[in-house]
Amino acid sequence: IKSHVLFGDHEYLLMFQQAYAAVKGALQRFPWYIDANMDSKNLVWPIFNALQAFWPALEVLAGNLKDAAETHSAFYGVWRRYGYTP
Repeated sequence: IKSHVLFGDHEYLLMFQQAYAAVKGALQRFPWYIDANMDSKNLVWPIFNALQAFWPALEVLAGNLKDAAETHSAFYGVWRRYGYTP
């Protein structure tokens, strides 16, 4: 989506929309997201980690403010509870 915003190429938006739909359908365990193997779809890592912190901002860019706010709130809850994100 960032490439679409930066360069204005509609093909980038279509690529993002396909990937975004796949993530929402396969990886979302609301408000959390799991890590899965791309080929086998097997669970790889069921625990939140700091590398996922970009996701709420990406959802804001996609216009999905409700899910972004709820996911951000869950992530912030981890930080409040433990003082850091794993």
